[in-house]
Amino acid sequence: MVFKVLGISEKDEWQAYMAKLPRADIYFTAEYCQIYENNGEGKAQLFVYEDGDACICYPYLLREIDSWMLGPDEQGTLYDITTPYGYGGPLSNIQDEQERKIHYEIFQQLFGEYCKSHNIVAEFVRFHPLIHNERDYQSVSPILNRNTVSLTLQEDEAALMDSLRNKGRNRVKYAMKQGLQVTQEGLDHLGWFAENYAKTMEKNQADSYYYFNESFFRDTIELLEGNITTFAVRYEGEVIASCMFMHYNDYVSYHLTGSKQEYLHLAPSNLLVWHAAAWFGKLGYKSLHLGGGYRDDDDLLRFKRNFTKNPLLDFYIGKKIHIPEQYERLTKGIDIAGDFFPLYRHPAVQKISV
Repeated sequence: MVFKVLGISEKDEWQAYMAKLPRADIYFTAEYCQIYENNGEGKAQLFVYEDGDACICYPYLLREIDSWMLGPDEQGTLYDITTPYGYGGPLSNIQDEQERKIHYEIFQQLFGEYCKSHNIVAEFVRFHPLIHNERDYQSVSPILNRNTVSLTLQEDEAALMDSLRNKGRNRVKYAMKQGLQVTQEGLDHLGWFAENYAKTMEKNQADSYYYFNESFFRDTIELLEGNITTFAVRYEGEVIASCMFMHYNDYVSYHLTGSKQEYLHLAPSNLLVWHAAAWFGKLGYKSLHLGGGYRDDDDLLRFKRNFTKNPLLDFYIGKKIHIPEQYERLTKGIDIAGDFFPLYRHPAVQKISV
């Protein structure tokens, strides 16, 4: 029984572990995590537990806690960890449920000890709704956060169309009748995408985190080469909507999207999702995960629900304080309602020099 911690510099070894995990999605790969390291969100790491052929792999971002949060007598640097944007958490290759439970108990103890010895104060996890890995990693007390939507992909396009809800099917057919065309795009499309992605975030009243810059999108396309496809919808030759879809193993993920607001009445986003579902279904992928909304039962979630009669998926998050005395010091005097975690990173907390 051993454990190791890999970084982006050990990308080949990281990828070798991904090959051992048949349920791994793009979110677990070194390339995906590197996007967010490059975006300044922390150091991408993969914690690996091994015992013979059994392994548990856990990707996360290691974030340094700013010195302004610490007292004058603080010794050493403090950290916390979080799942990169999207979904993640620990994932194993252990098929037998009882055996997996035993290994996870050991993994949780080892990882907890590792966090304490490396000054990792707190841990925040966003679990994968399709993989349900929250069932295994119980030490972070998983709680239901919201719902997400996933389509079952099929090679038969007619059967796929029948699987849509009536409203979704009608909107797709309406877009087709308007003469909208779908094209596949490359790097030269990034300028349009970055500009109109930002406008889409404004329309959806998204949190400030979601306002990425053009270099972030370039990283996404270049680092995920072979595992990401960008489609655009054109009306009379003009691009009016676009979306990036990530694909890995059996999974396709609706990732980032942008559109021109004045053309939304033509239902270009409906056509984008439909085209991707038909395209990837023919290639043999099994599911298209659309994600959820920004809030419970908002317009975005209702839009996504129109594409399938499947029941909603449960999306869980997990929180754990590894060094309680340090967390208490970091949050002392912060009086903010809600369950934001870790509390000392709440956007409303002012950066006061100590």
